[in-house]
Amino acid sequence: MKQPKRTRIPILSAVLLAAALTLLTACGSSSAGYGASSAAVSTAPVEAPEARDMAGMSASRLTADGGIEMAEEGAAGNAGLSDRKIVRRAGLSLETKEFDTAVTEIVRIVTEAGGYLDNQWVGGVSLYERGSYSARTAEINARIPAERLDEVANSVGGLCNVVSKSESTDDITDRYYDTEAHLNTLMLQEERLLAILEKAEKLEDVITLEQALSETRYEIETLTAAMKRMDGQVAYSYLDIDLTEVVDYNLVEGPPKTFGEKLSASFARSGNKIASALEDVLFFIIEDLPAALLTLAFWGAAFFLFWKLILRRIVQRWNARREQLPPAPAPSYDSPDQKKEP
Repeated sequence: MKQPKRTRIPILSAVLLAAALTLLTACGSSSAGYGASSAAVSTAPVEAPEARDMAGMSASRLTADGGIEMAEEGAAGNAGLSDRKIVRRAGLSLETKEFDTAVTEIVRIVTEAGGYLDNQWVGGVSLYERGSYSARTAEINARIPAERLDEVANSVGGLCNVVSKSESTDDITDRYYDTEAHLNTLMLQEERLLAILEKAEKLEDVITLEQALSETRYEIETLTAAMKRMDGQVAYSYLDIDLTEVVDYNLVEGPPKTFGEKLSASFARSGNKIASALEDVLFFIIEDLPAALLTLAFWGAAFFLFWKLILRRIVQRWNARREQLPPAPAPSYDSPDQKKEP
């Protein structure tokens, strides 16, 4: 049945409005910088959130008649300290004499605090050369509840000798609330498209509306996944641990102040250098000198055999050939006063 003109015009207008809103929100969401890829899109159903009183949020909203209303100011700028979205990252460089125990205790402390391990790597005891040894090292990347990061870092530092400690923060408040504003706009757009789709009767109108609705839902899922990822980064802080097995700890001592302390420190350094040099000589005599003498004896014997069996015979034959050659005639010198007879 042919549709009356009075019904076709509002539907076409609604389709054009939905397409314009889709382009508008797509451009806005691409500039938000949430950094979510298509592979990370959540496939879980999205529940529309309740209406929030986000005072001062810079967001575009749909009105009841299909128009667009802009808020006055950004919510991130007026967000209180409790509403800030801060991502914390702590790093520890540790030394231990009990490597296996330290690794086990670190994992236990992280687990009991409600955290989990992102990555764990242990290496060492190299057998590249026979008899060589390299200290074991471990890299542990853990996620800790934000409110317990300091507690866990102090507990782990108490197990070992802390060589260095670092901490950094990343304020993602602006990005978070911008993403939330775009998500709210897309939620309203989805509701509006669904309402228009229920009234559409023409096939091409339904296809256009479903395409616009599919694009809107894709953007909603992408922004929802980005917000979940940012919520996880804020809720669970990062703790990066570098653990090294040592025999003695690297203790930090203050610089000498008086002349006597400086002189004593100088004698101590000199004694340490002499002791280290003597140790190197002793270790060379015990470990490397026998191998060096054996290598030298081997090449000496090889050269001796080469001289006796090959090179000496070559020299003897060359001398014998020189003796068998006839003697060269003596040169004659004519006096310049003598004249040749005709």
